[in-house]
Amino acid sequence: MSNSEDEKRKEEAFLISSLPEEVAVNCLARLSSLNHAALSLASKSYRSLVASHYLYNTRLLMDRTESYVYVCLRTPPPNPKPRWYILRRRKDASSADLISIPWLPSQPREGSSVVVVTWGIFLIGGLINGTKRSRGFWILDCKTHTWRRLHSMRVARAYAAAGFVDDKKIYVIGGIIHDSVDRDDKIYVVDATDRTFYYSPSEGRWGRGNRGHVKENPRDWCMIGDLLYCLSRHGTIFWCEPDELDWRQPEVMMQTKEVKGLGSLFFQSARLLPGARLSSSGGNIVLFWDVAEGDHLEIWYAEISLERRQGGEIWGNIEWSSLVMIVDPFLGRYKVLHSVSVDL
Repeated sequence: MSNSEDEKRKEEAFLISSLPEEVAVNCLARLSSLNHAALSLASKSYRSLVASHYLYNTRLLMDRTESYVYVCLRTPPPNPKPRWYILRRRKDASSADLISIPWLPSQPREGSSVVVVTWGIFLIGGLINGTKRSRGFWILDCKTHTWRRLHSMRVARAYAAAGFVDDKKIYVIGGIIHDSVDRDDKIYVVDATDRTFYYSPSEGRWGRGNRGHVKENPRDWCMIGDLLYCLSRHGTIFWCEPDELDWRQPEVMMQTKEVKGLGSLFFQSARLLPGARLSSSGGNIVLFWDVAEGDHLEIWYAEISLERRQGGEIWGNIEWSSLVMIVDPFLGRYKVLHSVSVDL
């Protein structure tokens, strides 16, 4: 940053800090969160204001929050570590980069669950050294990109189902779970045999879900609007009505249908490596995947909007797709562990 830019930033910070706090927060709430990060370097008091819940709640009330996509990648051996990044679009809006943020040295290499609650990402459990389950419970404050350890769980867990239900509590269920999704204040679980069951916190009981097998072993189930979406291991995106998770007699296969119009998406090529991840952001599907290209590895990102057309079919439109990281030389896979969206 040039001296003139640095002086301008300090001058702007001084002008805002000279205002009454309520007026200053009202001004800051109208700026992009990307500007907050730069301006917070000007002074300690300003940094404290930017990180405050007061500013976040003001942005929420003014409907000024923005969606940011976070992704966790595990580096390859001999020293595999989970690293966290935030996706930043470039000024031309046609491409993007993964910007590294502080990572958690004690994060298990695999098997952790993540839950987003307002401004934070909760990281739950995991496998330590591939064998020992963890009782760890951490939170990443996305306003400041700082980690904090919370009280440990009573039971160590890995690959557990986790959900924030009824805007009140985080529930963590089981272990070695294939996938899970929150719906109607219940946590639906898809186990390793692709069969479903659920837990209802309000009723304090377990219930049976659809016991029929799901074709193509999909994962990353998520609710977008009033429909469920998932990703097959071969790169196909499926959707279904939410009641397909519910128990029925006789047992039948879940009626998942393919999202149309995505045949040109690069991640469906034969070079797709296992590990593509699907999540949601602002009502759209978000995808990360990795591709081996000669002597290097490429990590790609795509955002897909959804449309229900006449006849009930769901069509996807690729809003944009971009290469976001190149790993050169290709020493091993950077596995995509988690992908989530946070409103700030």
